[in-house]
Amino acid sequence: MFKKYSVKYTLISSSLLLAIAFGSCRKETSWDSDWVIPIINDTLDLKNLTNDSTLSIFGANYVVNLKRTLFDLQLSDFVSIPDTVISQTFTLSVPTLNIPAGTSFINATEENSLNLEGVELKQVVLKKGFLDLILENPISESIQIKVELPGVTLNGIPFSQTYIAAAGSIANPAVLNRTLDISGYSLDLRGLNGSSFNILRSKITVATLAGGNPVTVTNQHIIRVKSKFRDAILKYARGYFGSRIVKDTSEFNIDFFSSIVGGTIDLSTTSVKLKIENSVKFDAKAKINFMKNTNFASNVINMTGGGVGLTYLLDQPTGSNSSVQPSLIEMIFNSGNSNIEQYLENLGVRHEIAFELQINPWGNTSNGWNELFENSRIKLSLEANLPLAINANDLIIKDTFSFALNQSKDKSRITSGVFVLDADNAFPINGEMQLILMNADFQTLATISGSSPIASSVYGSFNSMNILHKRSLSEFVISESILNQLDEIKHIAVVFNVSSPNVTTQFNEMVQIPSNAYLGLRLKAKFKLKTVVK
Repeated sequence: MFKKYSVKYTLISSSLLLAIAFGSCRKETSWDSDWVIPIINDTLDLKNLTNDSTLSIFGANYVVNLKRTLFDLQLSDFVSIPDTVISQTFTLSVPTLNIPAGTSFINATEENSLNLEGVELKQVVLKKGFLDLILENPISESIQIKVELPGVTLNGIPFSQTYIAAAGSIANPAVLNRTLDISGYSLDLRGLNGSSFNILRSKITVATLAGGNPVTVTNQHIIRVKSKFRDAILKYARGYFGSRIVKDTSEFNIDFFSSIVGGTIDLSTTSVKLKIENSVKFDAKAKINFMKNTNFASNVINMTGGGVGLTYLLDQPTGSNSSVQPSLIEMIFNSGNSNIEQYLENLGVRHEIAFELQINPWGNTSNGWNELFENSRIKLSLEANLPLAINANDLIIKDTFSFALNQSKDKSRITSGVFVLDADNAFPINGEMQLILMNADFQTLATISGSSPIASSVYGSFNSMNILHKRSLSEFVISESILNQLDEIKHIAVVFNVSSPNVTTQFNEMVQIPSNAYLGLRLKAKFKLKTVVK
């Protein structure tokens, strides 16, 4: 919250200097000196929060402009093609065969099924993908192997590659390795009859080399072709994506509220919107199962009303590919249809929203014509746009920083001390302040109250920049008992008890936070030190 100095002083240097100067004297000498130690010197404003879609400035005041994407389900969340290995072996159907040069002796077309766990794909377009080929030749002459993938096309041209495999033997076949980039290819997965799905077709043709030697091949010569289809990223998919339910819970924190440890606020009229955008072409239902937040005291508020728990039917989008126009459902939470004000006034640090999506709830009603494009998504987002106006009633804000001050009591000791707070406040709020002194285990050793509150800017005047502000000075006297355990203090917590009083009635009221609001704080420790040299 504020800039924090790690204060570590050892008050013995003056004693050592005097010991050197009067090293031959035995008479005890002592004197008093004043020490000033800075602890906090910083200015708190809200400008750094205007860059994260939390706050924005409208006219002379701040407004809450909260935007959060809670769920963003994309093409790869609904369908993907796993890495798939296809192994094929080819042999003669007769014991032996003499094959002249330039003659095909194997010509085989196969259908290879992709395991897609309930998804029935008929066509996909790859944004990225690779095919690793391993070819084994056990024949004593080089051979030609042609690999074709019918239905796998780029710009309408089917995939086809021809390779020359070196001569090998049955005991030690020659191995040829190739990696093919098939990014951008379209894959027709309907099989030979055109009515199936998840079928990747392949055709292998093996021939002796034209101009080469004739060769004798037996049924002991096994030609192996291994294909690994990997790293597929889809750009488009068509088929039936199954009937299933996707559930997830999104969490996000409002970190500033973690500094609030007590009190209440009252917000102005509030409206929050949840938006469900759908640009996937299949039937779907969506539901917010719950919304809840948890505050500093572990109090949980569940959102009621406004559509929580209701099931919404998502209309399919219009258009296709980059021109697809998503359908939209908006859930409005206001004080008339929900407990949104109580929800926000709980000052929740952790927020949880549970979202449920049911895909194709009535089964394959599209006859395998679900479509997903590269930019298709189902997105749930949160929006809030309201004036930053609050009624603070004993709102307690706490911040903690490190502190360490060591003294040598036999040579020097602190005889009195005070913490001094100099505050320049341009927020329209008052703040009673306490300091909590804690040991290394954050156990409280003492609590000190300030002599004066931080006064609201409404009691002040305009400075040279035409900003209404109020200067306040408050002292925190350090008692003798605290001085005796000064070495044990390792942390200091600054606690503000904040209110928003009316300048005339003194009763708390709703105040709007101006866009130029700031709180400048300077906290320092002033000690009187007695130094003794013997």
